[in-house]
This record gives sequence, C-alpha cells and structure tokens, in this order.
Amino acid sequence: MHKAGVPESWLTTLGILKASGAIGLLLGFRFPALGSAAAIGIMLFFPCAIVIHLRATDTSFGLAVTFLIFALGAFVLELQVRGLSAWSIARS
Repeated sequence: MHKAGVPESWLTTLGILKASGAIGLLLGFRFPALGSAAAIGIMLFFPCAIVIHLRATDTSFGLAVTFLIFALGAFVLELQVRGLSAWSIARS
C-alpha cells in the first residue's frame, strides 16, 4: 500500500471493505442476494486497486487480479445457481 501511495489513514477503511466483501461472499451461501452484492462490491473494489497501483507505477498488483477473478467466478456461479446468466441480465 505504501508503494502505491495509499495514505495510512485509509488502511482501516480498505481493510473493512475487503473483510466485508469476504464475509458477504461466505454469507451468500445462505443469503444469495447478499452474496451477489458482495461479489459486485469486490468486482468494483479490485479494479480500482489495480488502477491505483498502475498509476503509482507499482507492479505488485497480482493478488488484486487474482481476487478479482475469484469474485467474478463467485458471481457467475451464483447466477448459475439462480438459473440466470450474465447475458440475460445484461439484455434486460
């Protein structure tokens, strides 16, 4: 975070956001709508993190890409459980 130029005052907030996303994904097994919301939140969080790293010319964003892929996978699986597809949602 220091390499990316993130102020130290933001660390707690960013940690809470990431932990909330992880907990939301776990609770998504019981409450599917919460899981979807958590996956969407993570899919918004990590691209922003990647952009911040790139703007700071810091190339250590591999974990952010990995977590973004996992969140995308969780969202797609959750849609399949509901019998939906990303394509049908995008068209409506």
